Amino acid sequence: LVENAFLGLDNFAGGAFANAPGEAREVRNFFSIRGDRDNFEVTQEQYRGVLGVRGDLPFIGAGWTFELSGVYSRSEGSSSRIGVREDRLALALGVDPSLNPVLTSFGNTELAGGPCDTSFADPTNVQPDLTDGCVPVNLFGSAIYDIPFGALDSDAERDFLFDSRDFDTTYEQIIFSGFVTGDLFELQGGPVGLVVGAEWREDSINSQPDAVASQGLLFGFFADQGAVGSKWIRELYGEVSLPLVAGKPLVEELTVDFAGRIVDEEFYGTNATYSIKGGWRPISPLLLRFTYGTSFRAPNLRENFLLGQTGFAVVNDPCAVPTDAFNALAGGYDPTLDLRDPQTLANCVREGRDPTRVGINAAGTNTVQSQSVEIASGGSLDIEPETSTSLTAGFSFEETFGDGWGVSLGMTYFDIQLRDSIVEPNAAFIVNDCFLRQDDEVSPFCSRISTDTDAANTRLLISDVDSGFINLNEEAVRGLDFNAAFDKDVTIGGEVIGLGLNFRANHLIERSTLFIDDFGNETFDDDAGEISLPRWTGTSTLTADYDQFRFTWQVRYTGPVEQDEAGIDPFSDAFGNGPDGMATGFNGDTCTGGGSASGVVAGDGVFCRDVGFAEEQFLHSASIRFSSGNMTVIAGVDNIFDTAPPLVDPNEVGLQISNTLIGAGYDFDGREFFASIQYTF
Repeated sequence: LVENAFLGLDNFAGGAFANAPGEAREVRNFFSIRGDRDNFEVTQEQYRGVLGVRGDLPFIGAGWTFELSGVYSRSEGSSSRIGVREDRLALALGVDPSLNPVLTSFGNTELAGGPCDTSFADPTNVQPDLTDGCVPVNLFGSAIYDIPFGALDSDAERDFLFDSRDFDTTYEQIIFSGFVTGDLFELQGGPVGLVVGAEWREDSINSQPDAVASQGLLFGFFADQGAVGSKWIRELYGEVSLPLVAGKPLVEELTVDFAGRIVDEEFYGTNATYSIKGGWRPISPLLLRFTYGTSFRAPNLRENFLLGQTGFAVVNDPCAVPTDAFNALAGGYDPTLDLRDPQTLANCVREGRDPTRVGINAAGTNTVQSQSVEIASGGSLDIEPETSTSLTAGFSFEETFGDGWGVSLGMTYFDIQLRDSIVEPNAAFIVNDCFLRQDDEVSPFCSRISTDTDAANTRLLISDVDSGFINLNEEAVRGLDFNAAFDKDVTIGGEVIGLGLNFRANHLIERSTLFIDDFGNETFDDDAGEISLPRWTGTSTLTADYDQFRFTWQVRYTGPVEQDEAGIDPFSDAFGNGPDGMATGFNGDTCTGGGSASGVVAGDGVFCRDVGFAEEQFLHSASIRFSSGNMTVIAGVDNIFDTAPPLVDPNEVGLQISNTLIGAGYDFDGREFFASIQYTF
């Protein structure tokens, strides 16, 4: 995006871009040049060697064995991508190439000498080869806007602008491990089994970019400084299985397993984990089971040693003046048309941003709410390792009743607490958590956001977001898994048909995160029941087997979901509309009826709704399979009734494409027919 004044395009005659005398026009360059970042070459080689020995240990006891092994793995990869260099393009257009980014809508500096002026202010910020062979570039050439790919006017322009972005990466891993296993002694329920082992592992990465890659010099492409580092880890582990009782009244089986592991990590010291498992079978068909355990995971090579990586993403700025609230003829911002939540406006002011000016250009003629933002990430040795506790409990029941009814039932309760989980928050999450919070607390992520600056430091959009790795204090998930299966052979017309019915259901009770910032402020969020995390999901499958044929009918269920309750006005309806039928809290994009374009004037006949929810959904599929000897044929149809995924408001829901909710079990492809033939020989 380039303003015309910076390129000397205030007045030019003829063609589609002609101006009236004395009239200035902003020019937006949008072009696609053949060969610009549309092709890349990757070479990858992998080597792996394994040397080991296993054998018996009769001097310890009968049945005792051991195994020793060593593994060496090496992966080498290189990539090369050709594209337009942003700094060379800036110089060829007469814009100071030391600016980063060089092509923005605010604040560019025009070179005094015009295109290819080599006397720019800060040559230390550009590559030494920048000015070699500089050629002025014409962005209004006859072929540059051809569809689908344009072309430059001359080979000289292409030779100057294009360069190669190269990357070489080598990853190595060395593992030495060994264990011994056997039976210690006998208990009433059977022999006590033991396994004891040790492992030593070293991982290293050496990922080296060239200057084009490390500085992100390709136009619109991220910078990546690679990753260099190595680390070792040593482990001792053991497990013992105790079959305490078997074959007794109300104790057909009672077994307890104990396992432990000691981990010594180069950067994170010594840690220990353990687990306990128990199973009790009071009667043969019924098994009651229980597990409890802990875990430890040190950061991986990327999380520790990523030197620095930047990318670009279009980010919506909640502080920017909405288009519906902007009226150039009335002086710009019109507060009576602003539907943003008052808390959002207060959050913007708290961060030193004026929500009545952000996004409005210097001339006061237009407002925008988003722009391409540079996203930075990098590894760190300051992040903590992950630890967790996990508890599961449940039962399984299998029995065949009279008349050949086979019944199988099961249920499992799970409760997992993950502490110091390592996450890489995306830009949208960081921005929304800072400015859309409804609890009047300062988000710990606000310090990761930077904005462009002007004299008043109030009107410019978000420019940079730090999405580097951090530790969440705690993540938790709790829920229930259910399964049931029934089968029976029935005779119809003298033919035997095997019927089967299988149910599986999952109930999500909690999916929460807890973050505590450096000042002790807690941020707790439970997402169970929200978009992409329905509280109930399930599948039921009916099968019928006759001779060599199997017919299958399956139904997949996805429960209702809705956006975070913290973002809903307590006085609004399910669509985010207040008592007067107007949208509250957010911009309403889904409107019906006639009236004003803005849809915010009471009684004008426009009904605007913020659709941040989805109803429950059932998807049906069916298939027929024929098996005969070495050949299997399957044919069927998926999503029989062509059920569409839910439609939502894109301002309310992030996981969507053009108002269509994706993920969480929804079918984005519609009705599909499929068939396959398999033959083995």
